Amino acid sequence: MESTADKATLLKDFYASIPPLIAIQSFTFDKAKAQGFSLADDGEYLGNVSFNIYGRGISTEESTEISTLLKEACFGSGSSTDLTVQGALDKVNEKMKIIGASTDSSDGKVALLSNLLELKDSLTSQIEEFDRLSPYNQMIKKFEIYRELKNMSLCTQ
Repeated sequence: MESTADKATLLKDFYASIPPLIAIQSFTFDKAKAQGFSLADDGEYLGNVSFNIYGRGISTEESTEISTLLKEACFGSGSSTDLTVQGALDKVNEKMKIIGASTDSSDGKVALLSNLLELKDSLTSQIEEFDRLSPYNQMIKKFEIYRELKNMSLCTQ
């Protein structure tokens, strides 16, 4: 007969070996036009997905590898900009400075500045909590940052 300790160890090992489970908390989307974004002309949608990931923790090596791949996908290899909330905020501020120095006063520029200000406000509110997030939640946030920068044409790749 097996001891109780062995069963507990077997159960622990089983849970450690299964891939993470994803639970979607909420999912919403609307036509981008309703949000005032320039994506509406392309018939694209703007949405929010909130989810939790349960299961084994992400290793430091996995986290580093994913972060490097996302950074290179957005900024190219050899970039010194990290794909963090602060790195994204720096890119937004840089783009706003360039647009502000431009003499163009078209509606497109005004809409872009409005979208950049909205993104800046969002990133500013998240900056302090980023370092306190779990490794999984940091990875989720990095994917969100990548998507936001890509949508605003702030990625150079």
